[in-house]
Amino acid sequence: MASQRSYTSPFASQFKSAIRRGTPASVAVENIASRQGTTMNQVFQSLFKVGLVFRQKMNRQWIYWPVEGIKAKSTITRTAQWKLWQSFVDWAIASGHATPEQISSGKGSQQEFIQSLRKFFNKQFSSTTSGSSSRRTSTSTSTGRTSTGRTLRYHPSRTRRIRRAA
Repeated sequence: MASQRSYTSPFASQFKSAIRRGTPASVAVENIASRQGTTMNQVFQSLFKVGLVFRQKMNRQWIYWPVEGIKAKSTITRTAQWKLWQSFVDWAIASGHATPEQISSGKGSQQEFIQSLRKFFNKQFSSTTSGSSSRRTSTSTSTGRTSTGRTLRYHPSRTRRIRRAA
């Protein structure tokens, strides 16, 4: 009888080696994709098929993480943390949840900055709910909301803004 997992990923050995070194999964996949001339999505899908990564869909986008991993060196951890915060600030501005001025108003100590960003982080989850019960009343165009209260959402695979049903 043939095994259920007859598929093998050409990226598996490189991925396992990188994860054993403590490399974050996204960094490992980015490096593999650039060396192999493919996309990160193709590498992640291949690794998912062989059971090396888990995944969860968030806002129509798959988020992946390794099945196994180790604690990384502090330099890798600091770099991952920096990328997390940088991506968050980029998201908050690009999505219309915050203006550069609003983010600048929270400058000070790290604690003050994180506290000021918390409200934008909460908006990410409160604005992704669907249904008519979460209708917005604000009409501020600086936050990305239209006069009808609907929030404009950016989807990375598209080049234009789209409206979410309220």
